[in-house]
Amino acid sequence: MDEIYISTSPKSNEVQEMHLLPCNINYNGKANVNAYFFIEELDTDQSANVNNSATEKIYESSFRGRHLLGKQIDIPENLKGYIFKETNQPSISPQTFMDSPDGSEQTRYWDVVQTFQSFMLWNQDDAPDSNDCVVKAMDWMNVARCIHEPTPPPT
Repeated sequence: MDEIYISTSPKSNEVQEMHLLPCNINYNGKANVNAYFFIEELDTDQSANVNNSATEKIYESSFRGRHLLGKQIDIPENLKGYIFKETNQPSISPQTFMDSPDGSEQTRYWDVVQTFQSFMLWNQDDAPDSNDCVVKAMDWMNVARCIHEPTPPPT
């Protein structure tokens, strides 16, 4: 069985915008996003037309000519989002690792690059709503906490 060792302290405390796009990009390097990815907040009337709710802020952008609508998704209070990057070297003391007796296990090291508390969720042509699977996953985190919290004894 492979083993994965994870460092828990982020390499940077710098807060950056996080975006979840409705596509797969086969590139893992830096990109000059600020020069090409412009985001505009829709006004109240436009937001109401897009998602039937004037209370939620909806944002608009385009990526490679595709129209995108998005909204800010907050990570539940008791959780934190992490971005990991696989490295070749352990960032913690090698003495804490145990080697496989037969050498068949692959050891992998992941470093926390950054943490985040919110991200922009983008959909093509339609704004994310409560039926979106990512929104439901964030809701499930709160439901799961309630299900698994210890209940006080009856009085």
